[in-house]
Amino acid sequence: MKQTKIALCLLVCALAAPAFAATNDPVETRVSLELRDGSRVVGNCVEKSFKFQSALLGEIKLAVNNIRSIECVASNSAKLSTVNGDTLTVAFVDSVIAVKTSFGKVELSVDSVRSLKVSSLSQFISSSQSFNIDFGPGKGNTKQVGPAAAGNDGDFWNSVDTGNNDHTESGLKFADGQPSPIEVESVNLSGGWGNDGKMGVKAPMLDDFNYPVNNQGGDAKVILSHVPPGTYSLYLYGHTALATQNGDYEVSVAGRNYGRKKTSSGSDAVTNTTWVEDSQYVRFPAVVVGEGENLEILIHPGNWTIVSGGRSVADAMICGLQLVK
Repeated sequence: MKQTKIALCLLVCALAAPAFAATNDPVETRVSLELRDGSRVVGNCVEKSFKFQSALLGEIKLAVNNIRSIECVASNSAKLSTVNGDTLTVAFVDSVIAVKTSFGKVELSVDSVRSLKVSSLSQFISSSQSFNIDFGPGKGNTKQVGPAAAGNDGDFWNSVDTGNNDHTESGLKFADGQPSPIEVESVNLSGGWGNDGKMGVKAPMLDDFNYPVNNQGGDAKVILSHVPPGTYSLYLYGHTALATQNGDYEVSVAGRNYGRKKTSSGSDAVTNTTWVEDSQYVRFPAVVVGEGENLEILIHPGNWTIVSGGRSVADAMICGLQLVK
């Protein structure tokens, strides 16, 4: 009986202590909620803590960023897993969960939630993980795996839906396949095309690209938000199989401009069989991202180029990016 009381006391302390520790924690906490209708909602949790009712412990309050996951096994009955390995059967005290998403604040009924997973941004602050995007093939269709000009064997590449000229993607992954808090907004990039395997570097990422739909022209943008604070090298890939059709990129973070660079205007970008800086890609070193700052890539139209049908176009375009810490 004495050992049972000691074990119970330790469990109570383990559950209660994080709630006090997180009271002044300014780090945002990301949650991913799988709903019973098959939908998924990803965003920042509005509340800093959740209240639960436990048959073993009574009412408890636990900081959200000390929760690993919640599996809702029945109506208002859930399996709670904490970051330190504790598991407990609980019921939510509150009836709704409020989440800040890319489309505004939403309040979800607890009964509509199948599962909830938590990833505190603090988990990623000291991470050396890379983040990769293959633009062009459409969400879920990338064949790119492993390194490009940077990276390692087996690296994961995200592919995104560029939507109707202004679209934001979340629920993405780092290069090692772990969940990433980074969200990607694509503006004026809803067109997609391919290079038909004609590039010297046989990388699937370089074989397709996004551009303004119907060659409607103008600048395009890629905006990365919720980037873990740190100093990065940013690799931007952009060229078509036509020698003069290149990428033109300007990078800034919270008003700090890191310059403007272009990929090659010559045939070398097409014929090179290895990655060459300033040919198929450009690199922006020492890009500093602070807490809550967005990294913005302004994509200017490339060179005027004659394309199929004899038309002359100058498109903003991008094949891929790598953000390497």
